Amino acid sequence: MKKTRKKKVRSSARKPAKTAKPARARRGTDPKRLWAILAKLDEAYPVATCELKHENAFQLLISTILSAQCTDVRVNQVTQTLYKKYPNAEAFAHANPSELEQEIRPTGFFRCWERRTGLRAAWWWIRM
Repeated sequence: MKKTRKKKVRSSARKPAKTAKPARARRGTDPKRLWAILAKLDEAYPVATCELKHENAFQLLISTILSAQCTDVRVNQVTQTLYKKYPNAEAFAHANPSELEQEIRPTGFFRCWERRTGLRAAWWWIRM
């Protein structure tokens, strides 16, 4: 037996227009909720410290990106010499990319670190 589909009958009456839903506050950006979460984290981890060694926000950013591919211990080993050579964003911007690539090789971020993290864009922006 062959199955046949029934054709939909179109009515001449139009569907009522959809009404806009009232705007809801985004849960993630509610300041009261944010402060409550931070208070609970402070209560649960009163002496939390960062395992990544850094001296400024830029170094912390680089260390955090590198730690996505390996352990914090390995990142600290690599960045110990890296930050002596490139202590800030300006020094990093003037770095030779192939030389820098070899220095971060032990972290696993040696060939595509620039593309994956967007650091290449930051690198060029800082150089300008």
